Amino acid sequence: MNIGLGRLSSITQMKGSSESLKNQKLEVERYLHHKGLKLDLWIEDIMTGTTSDRDGLNQIKELVDTGVKINTIVVYDLTRLMRSFTEGVVFIKFLMDNDISIVSTKEEINTSTPSGRFFLNILLSYSQMDRDMIVEKLKLSRKSLLDRKNKRPQGRIPFSYKKIDREVVLDSEQSKIVEYIYKRWVTLKHLSPTSRMRKLIKSLNRKGFDYNGKEWCSKTIRYILSNPFYKGILKVKWDGNTIEKKHNYPRVVSTQLWNKVQSVC
Repeated sequence: MNIGLGRLSSITQMKGSSESLKNQKLEVERYLHHKGLKLDLWIEDIMTGTTSDRDGLNQIKELVDTGVKINTIVVYDLTRLMRSFTEGVVFIKFLMDNDISIVSTKEEINTSTPSGRFFLNILLSYSQMDRDMIVEKLKLSRKSLLDRKNKRPQGRIPFSYKKIDREVVLDSEQSKIVEYIYKRWVTLKHLSPTSRMRKLIKSLNRKGFDYNGKEWCSKTIRYILSNPFYKGILKVKWDGNTIEKKHNYPRVVSTQLWNKVQSVC
């Protein structure tokens, strides 16, 4: 049996790419036809190539374990099989221990030959390095954005802000709700934390305020009350450390009000 294996990292890559699943399958079929062989089974994965715990690879393992004779696994290029050197070596060893050859049409690698096995290890190492470099570049670009513009490098926009033309601006209605939450929390400081929260939620509902169309809960309110972004401080976790610095977005509450809330909490 000759199996073709295609992979994309995400569903958004399925269209408009030279490496779409459709094009990967065409390349695999073209290779097998050139060798006078046919494609017996086509398997697709929509998942990162950094792990061997994928539906497609697990399906191949199950076929081997049930005694199905597999001659060759054909991929368009090696990254469709695996991007992690460690994971890749383990899975490839499993295939080779079961007399299954791996063919990459783009790199023209065939593990049925000694030279093919040698170059396979080299390319797996390169694929791992290539991925690591991409991850590092993304981290550096986000860090640069944080350092140069004091802007959020990633993550969702806090309640009371919205995006207009890729710029984060204040939502006038939601910002009034956040300001009300802060001020009301301070006025209820004589109550116990549980009673204070219950009273605040009732007040929000009575005024017809909602949280993005949803009902308020204590978890959401505590997140809002503890988020320094509202007082003008950007808090970002970076390489195991927490970075705090002033941001350039409009503030919702004053530093004094934010500090009063923290003393009550």
